[in-house]
Amino acid sequence: MRNCAVLCLTETWLNDNMPDPAFQIDGRLLFRADRNQQSGKARGGGLCVYVNKDWCTNCTCTNTRRRFTWLRGDFNHVNLTDTLPKFYQHVTIPTRGNNTLDRVYTNKRDAYRAVPHPHLGFSDHISIMLLPAYRPLVMAHIKDCA
Repeated sequence: MRNCAVLCLTETWLNDNMPDPAFQIDGRLLFRADRNQQSGKARGGGLCVYVNKDWCTNCTCTNTRRRFTWLRGDFNHVNLTDTLPKFYQHVTIPTRGNNTLDRVYTNKRDAYRAVPHPHLGFSDHISIMLLPAYRPLVMAHIKDCA
């Protein structure tokens, strides 16, 4: 996980009184979406996204539509399949007990496969690493020739 391109943390419980430098990770750009007065939720929630600077150094948060879109979170009581039928859920393994609460939706079918990792800190959810599901053409060619 140390070398992943994008690291997303949910349920961060961060707020405006907690400065960015306290949560900065060397070699990564930090983007935060804290719970605040406008969100209507005083406790819990929040999102931190860390982008590996070796992968990208000029990231910005935007609400404009892009070719590749992803939505990630702790969806306790929601399944977005009916609401967003053109999005595909990539986490197919339980993330808390026997339940799949943590989900990642993208607009690309079969783009990723979820790999479980241990809990972080005191979290009761496992960590998930999404790996690209495609086979690089070079590797596919090598296997086909063997």
